Amino acid sequence: MGDRFYYQQIQALGTCPGAPHSTTRRKRKMAWTDEKKAEVIEAYENANPTPENSMEIVAEIAEEHGESPNGVRMVLTKAGVYVKKAPATGGTKSTSSSGGRVSKAAAIESLEIAQIKTIQIKFGITRFGIPKSLSFFKNSLK
Repeated sequence: MGDRFYYQQIQALGTCPGAPHSTTRRKRKMAWTDEKKAEVIEAYENANPTPENSMEIVAEIAEEHGESPNGVRMVLTKAGVYVKKAPATGGTKSTSSSGGRVSKAAAIESLEIAQIKTIQIKFGITRFGIPKSLSFFKNSLK
């Protein structure tokens, strides 16, 4: 459809779904001015944050300034003053054998090594390639 159709619909009805240039566009809110950022940073530093109470301080500051806690935390992190909560370290750590992601080639290689070791154990082959029973006779002949 051409612009003429949309223009006529807007003139007749006041609105037109799918119009390329809608007249009811929402203006973007500019939330963070430099002054507001400075106020938030100053309030955060004056609160003496620690890793234990940092999140509560951020929530209070966000409520005072009418912003979201994530937005306040973003501003503080970019300014380099945000104190992160210490990661939990304790005895409840799970001990899993998988360390992380493994490439396909490394997984295939470890599988081949495991298969070779299984064959060696099954047939009694030592690391020199001689079966254990033959190595016993070889040592006894010396």
